[in-house]
Amino acid sequence: MPVNPKVIEFYETDFPRTLFPLRTNLVLIQRAADVLLEYIYQKITPGESAGGSFLIQERVAATKQRHHLRRTFKLDPVAELFLYEIVYRHRAKFRHSRSAARKSFGYTFSGSALASPSDDYRDFKKASIDAGRQYKFTAEFDVAAYFNSVYHHDLATWFGDLDPGEDDVAIFGKFLRQINAGRSIDCLVQGIYPSKVIGSHS
Repeated sequence: MPVNPKVIEFYETDFPRTLFPLRTNLVLIQRAADVLLEYIYQKITPGESAGGSFLIQERVAATKQRHHLRRTFKLDPVAELFLYEIVYRHRAKFRHSRSAARKSFGYTFSGSALASPSDDYRDFKKASIDAGRQYKFTAEFDVAAYFNSVYHHDLATWFGDLDPGEDDVAIFGKFLRQINAGRSIDCLVQGIYPSKVIGSHS
Protein backbone atom coordinates (compact mmCIF):
# COMPACT_ATOMS: atom_id res chain seq x y z
CA MET A 1 0.00 0.00 0.00
CA PRO A 2 1.74 3.21 -1.12
CA VAL A 3 1.94 5.96 1.46
CA ASN A 4 1.16 9.55 0.54
CA PRO A 5 4.56 11.33 0.34
CA LYS A 6 2.96 14.27 2.17
CA VAL A 7 2.52 12.04 5.23
CA ILE A 8 6.28 11.43 5.30
CA GLU A 9 6.88 15.16 4.86
CA PHE A 10 4.46 15.84 7.73
CA TYR A 11 6.36 13.39 9.94
CA GLU A 12 9.78 14.77 8.99
CA THR A 13 8.66 18.37 9.62
CA ASP A 14 7.37 17.51 13.09
CA PHE A 15 10.18 15.11 14.06
CA PRO A 16 12.66 17.66 15.52
CA ARG A 17 9.91 19.24 17.66
CA THR A 18 8.69 16.04 19.33
CA LEU A 19 9.31 15.12 22.96
CA PHE A 20 11.17 11.92 22.01
CA PRO A 21 12.61 12.22 18.48
CA LEU A 22 13.82 8.62 18.15
CA ARG A 23 15.93 8.27 14.99
CA THR A 24 15.05 4.58 14.61
CA ASN A 25 11.44 5.56 13.95
CA LEU A 26 12.53 8.24 11.50
CA VAL A 27 14.70 5.83 9.48
CA LEU A 28 12.05 3.10 9.35
CA ILE A 29 9.27 5.49 8.37
CA GLN A 30 11.44 7.13 5.71
CA ARG A 31 12.58 3.81 4.22
CA ALA A 32 9.72 1.39 4.83
CA ALA A 33 6.54 3.45 5.20
CA ASP A 34 4.73 1.48 2.47
CA VAL A 35 5.43 -1.82 4.25
CA LEU A 36 4.39 -0.40 7.64
CA LEU A 37 1.19 1.07 6.21
CA GLU A 38 0.32 -2.20 4.48
CA TYR A 39 0.77 -4.01 7.78
CA ILE A 40 -1.48 -1.50 9.56
CA TYR A 41 -4.38 -1.62 7.10
CA GLN A 42 -4.08 -5.28 6.02
CA LYS A 43 -3.09 -7.02 9.26
CA ILE A 44 -4.44 -4.78 12.03
CA THR A 45 -8.06 -5.00 11.01
CA PRO A 46 -10.72 -2.81 12.61
CA GLY A 47 -12.52 -5.81 14.14
CA GLU A 48 -11.60 -7.31 17.50
CA SER A 49 -11.81 -11.01 16.65
CA ALA A 50 -9.23 -11.19 13.87
CA GLY A 51 -6.06 -9.59 12.65
CA GLY A 52 -2.97 -8.23 14.29
CA SER A 53 -2.76 -5.60 16.96
CA PHE A 54 -0.90 -2.50 17.98
CA LEU A 55 1.81 -3.18 20.56
CA ILE A 56 1.57 -1.91 24.11
CA GLN A 57 3.71 1.22 24.16
CA GLU A 58 6.50 2.19 26.52
CA ARG A 59 5.88 4.82 29.17
CA VAL A 60 8.49 7.57 29.20
CA ALA A 61 9.06 10.85 31.01
CA ALA A 62 10.02 13.83 28.86
CA THR A 63 11.83 16.78 30.40
CA LYS A 64 10.18 20.15 29.99
CA GLN A 65 11.10 23.64 31.17
CA ARG A 66 12.03 24.15 34.84
CA HIS A 67 12.77 20.43 35.29
CA HIS A 68 9.14 19.46 34.83
CA LEU A 69 8.61 15.87 33.68
CA ARG A 70 5.75 15.01 31.35
CA ARG A 71 4.60 11.40 31.31
CA THR A 72 3.72 10.05 27.89
CA PHE A 73 4.22 7.15 25.47
CA LYS A 74 7.03 6.66 23.01
CA LEU A 75 5.32 5.06 20.02
CA ASP A 76 6.95 2.36 17.93
CA PRO A 77 7.23 3.02 14.14
CA VAL A 78 3.96 1.22 13.29
CA ALA A 79 1.87 3.11 15.85
CA GLU A 80 3.60 6.41 15.13
CA LEU A 81 3.06 6.19 11.37
CA PHE A 82 -0.58 5.20 11.93
CA LEU A 83 -1.31 8.32 13.98
CA TYR A 84 0.40 10.67 11.53
CA GLU A 85 -1.28 9.01 8.54
CA ILE A 86 -4.86 8.95 9.85
CA VAL A 87 -4.71 12.56 11.10
CA TYR A 88 -3.17 13.78 7.84
CA ARG A 89 -5.67 11.87 5.69
CA HIS A 90 -8.57 13.50 7.58
CA ARG A 91 -6.89 16.92 7.92
CA ALA A 92 -9.79 18.74 6.23
CA LYS A 93 -12.02 17.82 9.18
CA PHE A 94 -9.82 19.68 11.66
CA ARG A 95 -10.93 23.29 11.40
CA HIS A 96 -9.97 26.16 13.67
CA SER A 97 -13.41 26.69 15.19
CA ARG A 98 -16.49 24.55 14.85
CA SER A 99 -18.75 26.97 16.72
CA ALA A 100 -18.77 30.55 17.99
CA ALA A 101 -19.01 29.27 21.58
CA ARG A 102 -15.72 27.39 21.43
CA LYS A 103 -12.73 28.71 19.57
CA SER A 104 -9.73 26.57 18.72
CA PHE A 105 -6.30 27.87 17.82
CA GLY A 106 -3.34 26.14 16.28
CA TYR A 107 -2.60 22.54 15.40
CA THR A 108 -4.44 22.39 12.14
CA PHE A 109 -3.66 22.40 8.43
CA SER A 110 -3.65 24.97 5.68
CA GLY A 111 -4.39 22.87 2.62
CA SER A 112 -1.77 20.13 2.66
CA ALA A 113 0.69 22.04 4.88
CA LEU A 114 0.79 22.69 8.61
CA ALA A 115 -0.78 25.98 9.62
CA SER A 116 1.60 28.69 10.82
CA PRO A 117 2.14 28.33 14.61
CA SER A 118 3.18 31.99 14.98
CA ASP A 119 0.04 33.25 13.23
CA ASP A 120 -2.15 30.96 15.33
CA TYR A 121 -0.44 32.05 18.55
CA ARG A 122 -0.92 35.72 17.65
CA ASP A 123 -4.64 35.08 17.04
CA PHE A 124 -4.90 33.19 20.34
CA LYS A 125 -3.27 36.02 22.31
CA LYS A 126 -5.61 38.57 20.75
CA ALA A 127 -8.68 36.44 21.54
CA SER A 128 -7.39 35.88 25.08
CA ILE A 129 -7.03 39.63 25.66
CA ASP A 130 -10.50 40.26 24.21
CA ALA A 131 -12.00 37.57 26.47
CA GLY A 132 -10.25 39.07 29.50
CA ARG A 133 -11.99 42.36 28.81
CA GLN A 134 -15.36 40.68 28.32
CA TYR A 135 -15.41 38.24 31.26
CA LYS A 136 -14.73 38.78 34.95
CA PHE A 137 -13.20 35.33 35.55
CA THR A 138 -10.94 33.12 33.44
CA ALA A 139 -9.33 29.72 33.96
CA GLU A 140 -6.24 28.06 32.67
CA PHE A 141 -4.66 24.64 33.16
CA ASP A 142 -1.65 22.62 32.09
CA VAL A 143 -2.45 20.69 28.92
CA ALA A 144 -0.82 17.62 30.49
CA ALA A 145 -3.77 17.46 32.89
CA TYR A 146 -6.05 17.03 29.88
CA PHE A 147 -3.87 14.56 27.99
CA ASN A 148 -3.32 12.36 31.04
CA SER A 149 -7.00 12.11 31.94
CA VAL A 150 -8.72 11.84 28.56
CA TYR A 151 -11.01 8.80 28.15
CA HIS A 152 -10.42 6.72 25.03
CA HIS A 153 -14.13 6.06 24.39
CA ASP A 154 -14.73 9.82 24.35
CA LEU A 155 -11.97 10.27 21.76
CA ALA A 156 -13.33 7.46 19.61
CA THR A 157 -16.84 8.96 19.80
CA TRP A 158 -15.50 12.42 18.94
CA PHE A 159 -13.60 11.00 15.96
CA GLY A 160 -16.74 9.18 14.83
CA ASP A 161 -18.68 12.46 14.93
CA LEU A 162 -16.24 13.81 12.30
CA ASP A 163 -17.56 11.04 10.01
CA PRO A 164 -14.22 9.64 8.77
CA GLY A 165 -15.77 6.24 7.96
CA GLU A 166 -16.62 3.25 10.17
CA ASP A 167 -13.36 1.39 9.58
CA ASP A 168 -11.21 4.39 10.54
CA VAL A 169 -13.27 5.00 13.69
CA ALA A 170 -12.91 1.34 14.68
CA ILE A 171 -9.16 1.14 14.07
CA PHE A 172 -8.61 4.49 15.83
CA GLY A 173 -10.43 3.18 18.90
CA LYS A 174 -8.45 -0.06 18.71
CA PHE A 175 -5.21 1.94 18.53
CA LEU A 176 -6.04 3.98 21.66
CA ARG A 177 -7.07 0.88 23.61
CA GLN A 178 -4.19 -1.41 22.60
CA ILE A 179 -1.27 0.99 22.99
CA ASN A 180 -2.43 1.51 26.59
CA ALA A 181 -2.92 -2.19 27.44
CA GLY A 182 -6.70 -1.77 27.51
CA ARG A 183 -6.76 0.99 30.12
CA SER A 184 -9.38 3.58 29.27
CA ILE A 185 -7.68 6.78 30.44
CA ASP A 186 -4.27 8.31 29.83
CA CYS A 187 -4.20 6.90 26.30
CA LEU A 188 -3.26 9.94 24.21
CA VAL A 189 0.38 10.44 23.29
CA GLN A 190 1.86 13.86 24.09
CA GLY A 191 4.40 15.91 22.22
CA ILE A 192 3.64 15.00 18.60
CA TYR A 193 1.62 17.12 16.16
CA PRO A 194 -1.17 14.60 15.43
CA SER A 195 -1.96 14.33 19.14
CA LYS A 196 -1.93 18.10 19.44
CA VAL A 197 -4.45 18.25 16.58
CA ILE A 198 -6.66 15.70 18.36
CA GLY A 199 -6.32 17.43 21.74
CA SER A 200 -7.03 20.85 20.27
CA HIS A 201 -10.16 19.78 18.44
CA SER A 202 -11.70 17.10 20.69
